[in-house]
Amino acid sequence: MKRINFCSLLLFSAFVTALSLTVFTATAPAADAPKGFAFDNPEDYIEHSHFHGGAGTIRYCEYWGPDDYVTNHEFFRIVELPPKSSIGEYRLADSDEVIVILSGHADVTVNGRTGRLVGGTLVPVKLGGSLGVYNPTDEIVKLAWIASDLVKGQYNPVDLGNDLTENKPEDMIPFRNVFLNYWIFEPTGNPSHNGLGSLVETLGIVDFDYFATSCHARFFIIPAGASVGYHTHFTNEEHFFVVSGSGRATVNDVTLELNQYDCKKVGIDDTHGFYNNTDEPLVIFFANLPMPGVKNWGRIENLGDNLADR
Repeated sequence: MKRINFCSLLLFSAFVTALSLTVFTATAPAADAPKGFAFDNPEDYIEHSHFHGGAGTIRYCEYWGPDDYVTNHEFFRIVELPPKSSIGEYRLADSDEVIVILSGHADVTVNGRTGRLVGGTLVPVKLGGSLGVYNPTDEIVKLAWIASDLVKGQYNPVDLGNDLTENKPEDMIPFRNVFLNYWIFEPTGNPSHNGLGSLVETLGIVDFDYFATSCHARFFIIPAGASVGYHTHFTNEEHFFVVSGSGRATVNDVTLELNQYDCKKVGIDDTHGFYNNTDEPLVIFFANLPMPGVKNWGRIENLGDNLADR
């Protein structure tokens, strides 16, 4: 296994510390975005009181819903939890779900047990389990949230009547989570889809066989000057959500700059890639879902374009 040099590790460590401090200005309204792109725009958020029986009023934007997918993805949302508000505890009756705490500190409850998580933490929750999130702090907590259905279009979560305001976090996080630990990486060593350089992956990956729906989720880094080469998916849909950094994303020959909390969605038969044209690491939350009956990555065609000139 290759190792990143010490200076790079220090840079990455400082970078993750800055996640909760970065102020983001939206680049374009989501309503104006071309197909396959979504932008974090405060004007697109809606308010929802007592969400899943939670405390207070949260704000969220649904980047994509069930009608936007061919696979069994149900939604991709970005959520803001004001101080002392929560997504109440609910049971995942039909779905597998992943949340990513993006900024702040949140008390996350999975299957009745609570842990306090910081920005840069991914939590997978299986079909039949329960989930809820409470913000015990005086700062806004921001998170990304994705769900995939066992049967397409069947999403019926069951509220459990707990707003989580009285739950106390345990000393050790009592459920599976993946933290953006920049001190331990697994460089892939090979170009991604004939792109430039190579990606860097965190060691914790939620692989296809973890969930009943076969959803795959992880963090990875596109280093400065590297790219995910241009390629076509015929059987899988996926998301590239920018946790931090920026870069040029291409979907079906449309190239746009994505910044923190922007996202691109790659549908069936879509062609895409991602180039980090900056001097800083581009950190991605990635989620991939094959069509029912398709195993793992399915069918892909590489097109031999590293996207550096787009």
